[in-house]
Amino acid sequence: MAASAIACYIAFKALSLRKALVDHPYRSRALWTAVGALTLVGFSIAGYTDDVFGQVASTYTAVVAEATAWGFVFLGLYGWVASNANVAVDADFFNRDVLFWKKGGNKAALAMIVGAFVLDNLPPFWFSQANQVYYDAVATAGDVLLIIVMAYAIVVISITFFRIVDRRIKSYTLWVALSIASILAFGFSPALPGGVFLVAWMYCMYRAVGALAIRTNNLNLS
Repeated sequence: MAASAIACYIAFKALSLRKALVDHPYRSRALWTAVGALTLVGFSIAGYTDDVFGQVASTYTAVVAEATAWGFVFLGLYGWVASNANVAVDADFFNRDVLFWKKGGNKAALAMIVGAFVLDNLPPFWFSQANQVYYDAVATAGDVLLIIVMAYAIVVISITFFRIVDRRIKSYTLWVALSIASILAFGFSPALPGGVFLVAWMYCMYRAVGALAIRTNNLNLS
C-alpha cells in the first residue's frame, strides 16, 4: 500500500513537471515516467486480482479479469521502457542508431511484449493435467520474452548514456536505466531481496523525475 502511494506521488510530480516543460521530448519523458510509476500500482492491482481469482485461473471470467489487470502492467512497462529508449537514441547529436533500435528493434520489442502477454495469459484449463509441463514451458517462455525486451532496452539506454553531452539529460538517462534494471530485478527476484529492488526502483524513479526539471527554474516540486 505504501509503495503504491509513493508511486502515485512520483506520477503526480512527473505530470506536474510535464505542464511546465517546454520541449516535446522532455514532456514525453515526463509523461512516460508517470506511466512507469503507475505501473507499480498496476502490479498491486494485478496481484490483488490473482488473490481473488487464484494464481491459476479456472474460469474464463478469471482469465479475462487477470488478463485485463496484467494488460495494463505490460502496456505501461512497454510504453515507459520503449519511449525512454526512443528519446535516448534520438538525443544522440550524431543521430546514431543503437543495436538497430530505430531500424526495427523497437517494433521487435513491441512484438515480444505482446507475445509475452499472450503466453502468460493463456487459459490454464486449455492444458490437461498431463500437459502441465507444456503449460509451465509456455509461461516460462513469456517471462523470457519480457526479460529480453527489458534487458535490450537497458543496454540501448546505457550505450546512449555514454554518448550524451548534456549533464542533465545524462543524469536522467542514468536514473532511467537503473530504474528499469530495478523493476526487472524486482519482478523476477525471490520475495526477500525483492523488497530491496522495489525501494531501489522508487528511489531511481524519484531521481529521474528530479533530473527532468531542465527548462524551468521556478517549479516547486516539493
